[in-house]
Formats: sequence, C-alpha cells, structure tokens
Amino acid sequence: MDLPREDIVELRSRVSQLEQTVKRMTEQLNPEQPYSLAANQQIYIDETRKELARLANNARRITCC
Repeated sequence: MDLPREDIVELRSRVSQLEQTVKRMTEQLNPEQPYSLAANQQIYIDETRKELARLANNARRITCC
C-alpha cells in the first residue's frame, strides 16, 4: 500500500486548519451566538444608543429651564 505524498499530506493539513478557522470565524460573526463578536457589538450599540438618548434628554432639561 502506497502512502500519500508528503505535499498531499501537507495540503490536507492546511485545508483542515482553514476549515477550522472558517468555522470559528462563522461562530464569532453569528449574532445568534450569545458571546459572538456580532452579538457583543449589538449590545454595545444598543447601550450606546440608550446612553445618547439619556444624555440628549438631560441636555434638553438643562437648556429648557
């Protein structure tokens, strides 16, 4: 039985590593995953929007009176 050539073995290893990398990146960018980069970014955006609304409200109250 012949063993695969060394370059084929190396190529298989690289493809496997790339597949794992793509899988991790897909998980990190999936907003449905609670700790993904996308989910965390959405939380940050929502919190920033709330804070800006609060600051705008405070500014209106200060300039109103």
